[in-house]
Amino acid sequence: MNWELFVFPNKLKGHVFKILTAFSVCLFGATAFGQFTINSANPSQTTTMNLPGDSILYLRITVNDPDYDDEGELYVNGNGPIRLWPGGNSGSNNMTMTINLDLNNTQEGYFINGSNSLEFRFAGDPTVVDGFRIDAVEPVTSLPTKNYQAYDINVDAPISANRSLALEIYKRLVGVTTPIDSPVLVDMEEQINAGNLRGAAAIATDQPGFYNLVVRDFAARMSTRDESINEDLNDFIATFIGVTRDDLDARLLLTGNFFYKGSIDAPVRNDIYNDILGSNRHYDDLRNDNYDLTAVLTRENTQYMRNGNDSYVNHPDAAGVITSRAFMGAHALDGTNRRLVEYTMKQFTCNEMEEWADATASDIRVGRDIDRAPGGEASKYLTTCKSCHSVMDGFRGAFAKYDFDRNFVAYDFDAGPGTNSVDRKMNQNNNVFSGGFTTVDNSWINNARNPANAQKFGWRGVVDSGVGVRQFATAVANSRAFSKCMVKRVYREICRRPVASFELGMVDSMANSFEASGYNLRGLFEELSVRPECIGAR
Repeated sequence: MNWELFVFPNKLKGHVFKILTAFSVCLFGATAFGQFTINSANPSQTTTMNLPGDSILYLRITVNDPDYDDEGELYVNGNGPIRLWPGGNSGSNNMTMTINLDLNNTQEGYFINGSNSLEFRFAGDPTVVDGFRIDAVEPVTSLPTKNYQAYDINVDAPISANRSLALEIYKRLVGVTTPIDSPVLVDMEEQINAGNLRGAAAIATDQPGFYNLVVRDFAARMSTRDESINEDLNDFIATFIGVTRDDLDARLLLTGNFFYKGSIDAPVRNDIYNDILGSNRHYDDLRNDNYDLTAVLTRENTQYMRNGNDSYVNHPDAAGVITSRAFMGAHALDGTNRRLVEYTMKQFTCNEMEEWADATASDIRVGRDIDRAPGGEASKYLTTCKSCHSVMDGFRGAFAKYDFDRNFVAYDFDAGPGTNSVDRKMNQNNNVFSGGFTTVDNSWINNARNPANAQKFGWRGVVDSGVGVRQFATAVANSRAFSKCMVKRVYREICRRPVASFELGMVDSMANSFEASGYNLRGLFEELSVRPECIGAR
């Protein structure tokens, strides 16, 4: 396994970075470095490196360690020790990790400007031979932070109509204003003069504010129950930003086996188990230090799931942001997992539960916790309760193995071949109506296929039934409702009002364009920002 380790001095602590429009990551330079192994038989190795001691922020050390025990120390110019990975095993063996290691003020002074002696020592059990291998050491002298950019303003310059239009498009896509003489607006105006409104919009979406503000707020509204932009950065929001920035198919937001986190260029807490799976600390640090998310977000090409105490495994049923910690924490907490169905539909098809209720659908999957004669009136169940539960409980089985427990997403792993298990919440209160459905696995059926709902959702492919969240989310992602919902949500974000009832033709047209583009979200933002419905007739 490869471990990528940060060592950075105390001068970073408490530093508040300003909001910027530019960023840089500066490696001082690749220093010639021979790979060497440290173990009980070879307990010490020294290398000399020319380092910028007056400007070094941290060392990027790549280390290979079979067991990740707390067994490495670094001495700088004879001063030390600096423990390389204190805390020992965190259940992360055989996985690539980035670890932040703070240095105190004394250790910061170990480095000098020029030739530095770096001695790596084995500090583990002398009877264990494995040790660790140092593969690379690189000093970093600047971080990918955000910068304000100042412009000189010519107050006497005439302001053309197209420059004003450029500013309007810019504000919608970047989320802030900019001086009318900004070089960005000059470039956008040139595109507008040439009749290329979409080209002008593309210049705006190249600005970091598009991702750090507009896409962030867009995703924040969808990540939790209150639909507020005030939600802190989390794995759901970061993944939305990453998928948009990388021009990925937006359906992967519901079906992909990956998530986005800070890269090795952002020295924040990032232990997979403790800081990402078990808390929001990793994303809190990215937010608190004002990192440019455009620059530092990187894709982790598998999702993970806690497996027992202090350990984790590859996710057995990853479904993009649906199985993110933020979404599960908002909707799998307590309850009976019906809310996960409700909010998946609400956020990704723009359909409220009451809109897809169907009294004619089969209620064979309605759970035993639902009274068939509430208040002693069977008619109330048939006219009210059955309509919602027939559809919702049909889908609910997809989430049968999930819970949110003690800050972690919990999953009921099968005990072995031929076995199946579900979370106990799925069958709680099972004495309300003994003839109701008992959930025994994570299969689901689609009861939203009667004519009205078939038209509302626009199902495509095999959607009658399935197993697990990913198959359920795939059915949602491939529906026509998903495409139209993304249009409506992006329109609301940048045009600052909901789609009007007389604009549904525009929604259909833009949904067609969105699908033809390969479900490109950035392109959808650009196209909608220059629609006459958004900026007015021009």
